[in-house]
Amino acid sequence: MRKIVKIQEPLSLTEHRSKSHSTYENYPDKDRLRISLVTEQRGICCYCMGEIQADESKMKIEHLHSQSGYPLEQLDYSNLFGACLGNMKTGTNTHCDTFKGNKDFNFHMCTSGNIHAAIKYKTNGEIYSDNINLNNELNSVLNLNLPELIKARKSTVEGFVKANISGKLGKLNKKQLIRFRDKWAGNLSSDSLQPFCMVVVSFLETKISKL
Repeated sequence: MRKIVKIQEPLSLTEHRSKSHSTYENYPDKDRLRISLVTEQRGICCYCMGEIQADESKMKIEHLHSQSGYPLEQLDYSNLFGACLGNMKTGTNTHCDTFKGNKDFNFHMCTSGNIHAAIKYKTNGEIYSDNINLNNELNSVLNLNLPELIKARKSTVEGFVKANISGKLGKLNKKQLIRFRDKWAGNLSSDSLQPFCMVVVSFLETKISKL
């Protein structure tokens, strides 16, 4: 999970919200909204960090606070995010918004400080937090420790090490490790991020802290 910095909302959303009887369901420009959400999230799901694309068949528009529970927020851009399909098509082993449904996730990806710093990863790819409430919701609300997600996170770190620093880790200095970290965190460009990028960032930050 990565802190999200919101960009300006689509003009069509602003205009729609100002109309009488406007709802999310009758908002006609969801394609533009998807583009905005994917752009500001730089191509990764707001929860699991898997890849998303601005296409209805490849992402979901997520209401952090559900439409049924918080109807006054259904058109609030700060409440809207881009999420992966979360195995919606298979109907089994769902995660992210598909698993979450109308449950509350009480940690806003924009305003909950640096949410990345509160999240950790075990060497086997499991996600967790020392914050008891956050740790519980990562599992009970988002189901982020599905075996396939654990495997994907572990494989991402292993692939990074093999491709970039295998055999060199003990020789790389702090400056070099920081550059790798900044690249994966998206600090060196505005390009799309690699899926599960923050797992590699966390791995590198652990290495940097020991130097």
